[in-house]
Amino acid sequence: MINYVKFQLKILHHRMFTLKTAILLGVLWITEDMMLRQIVALGKETGEKIIPAAYVFLQSSSGFLLIFFLEIMVFYIGVPFTTNDQLYVFLRSGKSKWYLNQVVYIVVSSLMILVTAFLFCVIRLMPILKFSWSWDRILGTLALTDAGQQFGIVVQVPYKILNRYEPAEAVIYSVLIGWGVICLIGMLMFSISLVWNRRVVIIIMTVMILLFGIQRYYPAWVRYLVPLSWVQITELGVRYSEFAPTQKYVCTMLPIFLCCTLGIGFWWTRKRDFEWIEEE
Repeated sequence: MINYVKFQLKILHHRMFTLKTAILLGVLWITEDMMLRQIVALGKETGEKIIPAAYVFLQSSSGFLLIFFLEIMVFYIGVPFTTNDQLYVFLRSGKSKWYLNQVVYIVVSSLMILVTAFLFCVIRLMPILKFSWSWDRILGTLALTDAGQQFGIVVQVPYKILNRYEPAEAVIYSVLIGWGVICLIGMLMFSISLVWNRRVVIIIMTVMILLFGIQRYYPAWVRYLVPLSWVQITELGVRYSEFAPTQKYVCTMLPIFLCCTLGIGFWWTRKRDFEWIEEE
């Protein structure tokens, strides 16, 4: 077990600490800086502080999520990993063990992606940051007044979220749903690559991201079919029309979608033959 954990950490280090990852992290930081800059300006002008739970509203911002999902697509474009470093595992342990390694990597890396996004938010808000178990005045002001428009703040703060959740509860729920959706994206890209090829993956993911970006111009039931929109907890249960996804629906369907992609990926892993490529 210890040797397996060491091996997974080695593979994780090898795949994540790359130039591509550094570029994606740079883009993520710039995006969060642009989204949060005016909130920091508001806090400095009013002398008020903000809590880390503000990340919940950043994660529900469509502008942020569009770039975030594009980065996730680029990050996971290499799955399934069929480079020579995985050939050893494949030959020594078989297809099932190789498949498990891919799944473990996707699960762990997706959590690291989300934690990094949260930490970037906390770091950017550091000049006006405080720690509290209750909602702060800045978020309350943004929810109840037009201060957001006056300061050019693009992050929306619906008051119903302040009423529905405590800060810790909102953060935990956002992280769990976000983690699940990122895992689903990674597993979906993995499974599609096994069944077809990466070109099909790019097409399908691009269509999903486009549908997410223009979801307000489509019937609300489209949100049932586009898991990317489930990350926006501020939007769940909002009745734009007769149909709208609810928190209960998301918590039920997300595990089902994950199990389906896991099953498809495992079945195709055992069925198909792999071509191994030289590492660049």
